[in-house]
Order: sequence, then C-alpha cells, then structure tokens
Amino acid sequence: MNFVIEKAVSLLLTHFSLVKETYLENFWRFVKYANRYSKMV
Repeated sequence: MNFVIEKAVSLLLTHFSLVKETYLENFWRFVKYANRYSKMV
C-alpha cells in the first residue's frame, strides 16, 4: 500500500513541476514580448 501512495505522490510532484516549468516559460516569453513592445512604442 505504501508503494502505491509513494508512486502517486511522485507522479503528482512531477506533474506539478512540469506545470510550473511551462508556466515560468510562458511568463518569461510574455516579459520578453512586453519589453520588445515597450521599446517599439
């Protein structure tokens, strides 16, 4: 039973880390676009 719980927890952690990485990538992309746009204006 403990093995199943550990497996589920590790899956959840990897899922959350993946979500966090993509969120950070999108955030940085947005920041870059905002900087470029503010320079054009």
